[in-house]
Amino acid sequence: MSFHNEFISNEDLLRYRLDAVNEALGIDGPPALQWTIDREHDSYLRLAFNIADDARHQWKWFFRWRGTMLVLTLLELDSGIGLNGVGWIHYRLMELVPLGIEVPAADVEMQRNDIVGDLRDALKVYKVGGMFPLCTECDVRLDG
Repeated sequence: MSFHNEFISNEDLLRYRLDAVNEALGIDGPPALQWTIDREHDSYLRLAFNIADDARHQWKWFFRWRGTMLVLTLLELDSGIGLNGVGWIHYRLMELVPLGIEVPAADVEMQRNDIVGDLRDALKVYKVGGMFPLCTECDVRLDG
């Protein structure tokens, strides 16, 4: 897949119904203004919010995967940036569920390996910051 980071246009806000997606997860306020998207495969990754849990961080994301809207939770296990600007992040996938009822969870589970592979690709392009990357390159490890 060929993901890239971009700001979300007003047209895309409407086309992908991002306000309704936020509302389905109980998020107040406007959607995030950036995403990591692959238009050719009808896929995008968009941060919903983060949850601080002691020293660990959990991140809730929207992942539209080949037209199927998913919600996932990633637990950040480790991260850092070297002097050369190359970063790394290690996540554990804690939750991966369809948003809404149009896709049964069993169908998502059957495609889990493909979904996780594409998610890893999107996270690598996101580079821990999307349009405001914290590093020049990012090595992503994703368990789960």
